[in-house]
Amino acid sequence: MTTSTVTVNRLSQLEQARAAILHEGANSSPLVPDWITQSWQRCLSSGMKPHHQVAFDPLTQAHIRRTLDQNRELVAAAHPELERLGRAIAGTSFFAMITDANGIVIDVGSFIDRHDRRIDAIARVGVELSEQAVGTTAISAALSEKQPVWLHRGEHFFKDTSVYSCAGAPLWNGQGKCIGTVSYTHLRAHETVL
Repeated sequence: MTTSTVTVNRLSQLEQARAAILHEGANSSPLVPDWITQSWQRCLSSGMKPHHQVAFDPLTQAHIRRTLDQNRELVAAAHPELERLGRAIAGTSFFAMITDANGIVIDVGSFIDRHDRRIDAIARVGVELSEQAVGTTAISAALSEKQPVWLHRGEHFFKDTSVYSCAGAPLWNGQGKCIGTVSYTHLRAHETVL
């Protein structure tokens, strides 16, 4: 089975799961993990609609300054590793970001192709990528599930965000508190079977 066949099959399965849960009101689907279903249902309960356009508007400059000030130590500790990671994944079409515990981007890697507006829209300090702001994301899932996650294209809540494939992992401080996430994102990644 080729990579493109696997991707087409998986995207078809995701459409079936989306139809069952988001449009027909099913409580679950064997085609997606329960945590995705629960996130989709929270999004629906909050009044979100999968077909609505997503705006990746940054916070106000004052809010961004406060957020960066509150997360100064995390940015200082994570930035060198983010740069090292960026160099390691350069040329793969993936890019890396760090968020705070609210899903607000507080640092981005240097090796980001900003020619694509879909990348530039999210890879900016001050953009909120929480579930409340942009629906189901790897960042919001890593924060709520407190474990690493992979979110592939149609597993995102909004159609607008189904172009992204993302991995997210929570970041912990020395006292065991989740203080943010590290996320790796790609546009239109092919899903492969391992």
